Amino acid sequence: MHSHKTHLLVIACTSWLNNASAQTNNEQVYHIQRHTDGTNVMPLVSSSNTQADKRINDYLFIDALSQLPTQLQTKKTITTMPASTAYGYQVVRNDRKVLSLNIRMGYCGAYCEESNASYHFDAQTGHHIGLTDVFTKQGIAQLDAKINQLNITRIERTVKHLKSSKRNDTTEAQLELYSDCLSSKKERSKTPFNTFYSTFQINNRTVTFTSDRCSNHAMRALDDIGDFDNSMSWTQLTPYFTAYGKALFSPTANDTFHPSAFGQVLYGTLGNARITMLLEPPQTSNDTPESTVSGQYFYDQYKTSIELYGSLKDNAITLTENDERTPKTITLTINGASLSGYWQGEGKIYPIRVKP
Repeated sequence: MHSHKTHLLVIACTSWLNNASAQTNNEQVYHIQRHTDGTNVMPLVSSSNTQADKRINDYLFIDALSQLPTQLQTKKTITTMPASTAYGYQVVRNDRKVLSLNIRMGYCGAYCEESNASYHFDAQTGHHIGLTDVFTKQGIAQLDAKINQLNITRIERTVKHLKSSKRNDTTEAQLELYSDCLSSKKERSKTPFNTFYSTFQINNRTVTFTSDRCSNHAMRALDDIGDFDNSMSWTQLTPYFTAYGKALFSPTANDTFHPSAFGQVLYGTLGNARITMLLEPPQTSNDTPESTVSGQYFYDQYKTSIELYGSLKDNAITLTENDERTPKTITLTINGASLSGYWQGEGKIYPIRVKP
């Protein structure tokens, strides 16, 4: 879930939509329909595999919009997308192994700016593909260090150029910005790996890693570098791949996708009510044995997002609903990719069970 949803303004980019069918691989598995309310645009996926379609569409709409996909009734929508927003998308890869999509997003504060959100799905099952599905734990640590060093080198080149340029108030401010950023990245390279600091995009023959820029939103105008993009070929990445990751780029190898309870749309029941849930991968810290967990769930009947936050310790998840009026908690036990436990609130207790 991209933490910003309440203030994101996602910019529809016409060229992206024109390129949506420009695949280097003609073996397209999914049909991508422009879903629009007249202004806003989101991809709506369809194929011969309706279960996979549902997983993909549910994930995209929950993660990007915090809502379940719009239901179509005689070609008319019954759910309106968020006001004053617009969405554009690009199909990056669409073949028998992977559906890879980008959604163009941005928001306005001190400045208006844009960013990309990359999504990847197993073409056979529709399950969301996360970082740990593609790369080993050791590979992720090595890639993080490698990417961080590439970013350090780029900042050092920029600082060298600025120091050789004519000095003025702008260049002085830029030098301060990049010097602070450089110190931060060099310091991080000394600490043990616990978080991967880049997003990734699966292309046809490469993977592109994007790291956050040096500037905050207010300082964006000073930042000539912007986001750090580093692309690597599948042959360069081979040492870091899982067996499944290798199969994504091999013309002959295949490997079955095995979903976990995190980073997937989960379906099940709370009491007698049908629910849909999405929990983000746990975030670890060197300071505590617990990991933080966030997510959201929906009663399918009402289709309203209920935010969740909490912790994971061993196989136990404790979540609290974001409701200041009445405390409500969910305790879950992990069993493979399934979760089971209890919802408690308002003096009542109900069983809860979900799975991908």
